[in-house]
Amino acid sequence: MNSPLAPQEIVERALALSRAARCDVIVDDTDAAWLRWAGDEVTANGASSTRRVTVISTGPGGGAAVSATVDGLPELEDLVRASEEPADAAGAGESAAPEPIRGDGAFESAGLPEAVPARDRLSALIPEFVRARDRSHGALHGFAQHRTGTAWLGTSAGVRSRHRLATSTLDLYARTPDGSRTAWAGAVADGFHRMDLPALEAAATGRVRQPLPPRDLPPGRYEVLLSPVAVADLMTAAYRASGAVDAAEGRTVFARPGGGTRIGDTLAALPLNLRSDPREPGLECRPFLLSHGAASDAFGEAVQAGTDPADNGMRLSATHWMRDGVLTSLLASRADAARLGLPARPAVGNLVLDGGTDRSLADMVRTTRRALLVSCLWYIRPTDAGTLTLTGLTRDGVHLVEDGEITAYVNDFRFAESPVSLLSRVTEAGRTERAPGRECGMHFPRTAMPPLRVPDFRFTAKAPSTGG
Repeated sequence: MNSPLAPQEIVERALALSRAARCDVIVDDTDAAWLRWAGDEVTANGASSTRRVTVISTGPGGGAAVSATVDGLPELEDLVRASEEPADAAGAGESAAPEPIRGDGAFESAGLPEAVPARDRLSALIPEFVRARDRSHGALHGFAQHRTGTAWLGTSAGVRSRHRLATSTLDLYARTPDGSRTAWAGAVADGFHRMDLPALEAAATGRVRQPLPPRDLPPGRYEVLLSPVAVADLMTAAYRASGAVDAAEGRTVFARPGGGTRIGDTLAALPLNLRSDPREPGLECRPFLLSHGAASDAFGEAVQAGTDPADNGMRLSATHWMRDGVLTSLLASRADAARLGLPARPAVGNLVLDGGTDRSLADMVRTTRRALLVSCLWYIRPTDAGTLTLTGLTRDGVHLVEDGEITAYVNDFRFAESPVSLLSRVTEAGRTERAPGRECGMHFPRTAMPPLRVPDFRFTAKAPSTGG
């Protein structure tokens, strides 16, 4: 955007232009850079900086959100007026929205963390990975991205909040020269300097270097060891599906037969906790609610249940979704919570599953008689909302474990499993560690999960190799 206006000025001028009963203005600045390489060849390298302004106007009978890139004051006024048209057309009537979150009309005086240009964040990776390597075990491929997102929120009720979040993501792929075996390792941090790059490379290349024989196994139910990465994708899917309204209306796995929700029911066979906290060390995220309303899809929000523009600026706190295996909370905005008689539980931008032992995945392998070790899941899609059954593929490495050792490289499978049912059948949970989902990690990267042992994971079909 070429506007000379600072983000705070955009917020204040848009609010001053508004004629709506309630108005929220959000300015999102995004600075991103990315690098893709194969072996010692860079195949993609780019950067972008964008600014998006969202105006949410609420009238007596409802509201609307409009987002756009604006270049100056005339465009800003057009955006404000466009947001007011649906609210005006809604007509008079009593709004069901709760009282707005109120503030003192001033942005906090504390400065935002320094925004290091995304290109600078990537520069250290180029000499680290994009260079000639020993090709006897195949080349290392990868994708790296650094993204800094800064959000400013202002409302007609006086809320003034701002937040900056930097996220570096790294995906490494190793493949044997003949393509018969692949492996993946990934990491998320607020900068590449916080990643153990040699360890990630070793993780990606270690198993493809092992002289393991191939083993072709049929579909069926197997004891499996799920890596923290695989668990992250499954638990993120459960989190996304945990809206209180959908459960109360009987549409999801969290609905109680006969009516109501399953809050208070035991979900997990082990005393596990599923929780979120914007101040979780190493997983810090935005500490206030920010909802773009009808414009949410433009921002790829990973969890939209429990987010309502009427709650914009609401401070987020630590929340247990499951405590000691018992479901304790579902996602609910203030309006939904009041209607259902539940506490308001807005979505938080991170997720932690803990309460297991201090054993690593390697420790669990050493005490396994026979199981399949599943590294990653991919192309995950829901097939039944009532049970939250998911289907998808294993990817980048299924291994056979026998008598405490990895003995073979196994074909990929299609699976059909519910993360909620899986929790009820888990027999062992290991040490929780930061682990981005293989599929969900790009959009919801702040997750920490343990490895899990499941005695009867269901594979429905063999699948072709899905290597990176």
